Amino acid sequence: MTSAGYHIRSSVSIGIAIGPENGENADDLLMAADLALYAVKGTNRGTFQFYNAAMNEDINERRQLEVDLREALERNELELYYQPVINVRHSDVSGFEALARWRHPVKGMVPPAVFIPIAEDSGLIVRLGEWALMAACRNAARWPEELKIAVNLSPVQFTARTCSR
Repeated sequence: MTSAGYHIRSSVSIGIAIGPENGENADDLLMAADLALYAVKGTNRGTFQFYNAAMNEDINERRQLEVDLREALERNELELYYQPVINVRHSDVSGFEALARWRHPVKGMVPPAVFIPIAEDSGLIVRLGEWALMAACRNAARWPEELKIAVNLSPVQFTARTCSR
């Protein structure tokens, strides 16, 4: 489609729920269709997805991980691991990269590929990034002066007002 010299492209993502197996009433069906839509947008935009019960389980597990991550930040339960950065020219350690790790009290180690997107989606990434930056700097201040520290921050960190304090 062309409008005022611009070419416009459009695609549709559709979440589908069928009653009564996906819901007994309109509210339940809308929620199931919304979960199916959320799933299709997360994987393969521009197509459709039928609701299945696993979607509800996935969203509930994700919500619980968000609650647990919020509590872990409040209780200071996250850890920083330090990966050495090697200067290949001199064959020595020139610094370290600080990597956030989460040891869940029940689930064990939660991979960053799982908890970082949850932190970004929920807004917790700002607190997590501030914590990582402060902890890494506090630890690096005790290191020999020639060692550098690198801390990965989410792009969200740079747009948040709290980062500029």
